[in-house]
Amino acid sequence: MKKIVLASSVLVGMFLSGCSHRIADLTYVSTKNISQEELATATSDNERVKGEDSSHIIIFIPTGNPSAEEALDRAIEQRKGGVALKNATIHSSWFYIPYIYGKTTITVEGEVLVPLRKEVK
Repeated sequence: MKKIVLASSVLVGMFLSGCSHRIADLTYVSTKNISQEELATATSDNERVKGEDSSHIIIFIPTGNPSAEEALDRAIEQRKGGVALKNATIHSSWFYIPYIYGKTTITVEGEVLVPLRKEVK
């Protein structure tokens, strides 16, 4: 009886497991068009923000692929005028319950950089 309980526990654990790993650590990253001069004068409030993009697996059919670019845009757009992330990390995670449901997520986290605006005279 103990062997059956142990074997079924291991199988349930395998079916309900997920995986998460770090894809990249980046000093600066952006999907926006920004010059090096603007980047050099940009400021950050040192508060980390997070952006995510996900896709689902229904039964065994994927509904799409998550995009790191979309997750990055969502993180940057959390601050008005944001153009890039500083000290960014990109993570990927997923889980899948066979023939029922699964989810894949890409998460981008970092500090939003906002360029200083030049005064027009």
